[in-house]
Formats: sequence, structure tokens, C-alpha cells
Amino acid sequence: MLNSFDLKVREIVQKNVTYPIEIFDLKINSKSSHSFIEIVLDNLKHPTGSVTISECEVVSRSVSAELDELG
Repeated sequence: MLNSFDLKVREIVQKNVTYPIEIFDLKINSKSSHSFIEIVLDNLKHPTGSVTISECEVVSRSVSAELDELG
């Protein structure tokens, strides 16, 4: 069962991933003092689904900025 933090993180990640990039997998490991978020992306326009570093960077920075606002 997902808690409210996990749901909010999923919402933020989904909002910041746009076509042709999609979320392949999303893992959230929450501890009492911190959380580890792993986002695995897929590129629907690439034959093997490969995502570039710059595409990862765009998603990472936008998600990070919104998570920072959560506190």
C-alpha cells in the first residue's frame, strides 16, 4: 500500500515525464530520515528504448526541483 508521500512522488514524476519518454519503473524506498527514488525511463521512439543522459538530466532536475518544494 502506498502512503501519501509515495503517491505525491509518483504524481510529480509522471507530470515531468513527457512523450516520447515514459516511466519504465519507479521505486521509492522511504526510511525515517530520507527517501531513495529510482526512476527508470524508456524512450518510445528509440528502437531499443534507450534514453540519453540529457533526457535523464531534464527529468531528474525537474523532479528534484518539485521534490525540494515539498520539503
